[in-house]
Amino acid sequence: MSRDALHQLAGYLLLDYSDSYSIESVALYLSRQGALIDWSVADFLGFMGARLELPDLRAACRYALSDGAAGTPPPPEDQRRPLPRPRSAPPVQDTLFGDLL
Repeated sequence: MSRDALHQLAGYLLLDYSDSYSIESVALYLSRQGALIDWSVADFLGFMGARLELPDLRAACRYALSDGAAGTPPPPEDQRRPLPRPRSAPPVQDTLFGDLL
């Protein structure tokens, strides 16, 4: 499993901002091996090194992806970053997870 695949899976989980789908587990299907690897959301977030609960992670993700646009709730206080970065700097997304792999 690659880091990118796990981050993509985390992205799908975090983009359900309003918990419309009530996601309880996430999984990867390894077609070459014919195996399904699945985790409960809590186990997956723990494995990924999440430092916040799922609703707070979703709020931080939404805030980061919208640059704090009007109506977007800010992330928890300890996760806020100064928003405008100099135009000359390349865009960088701070991780919402701890180090992985």
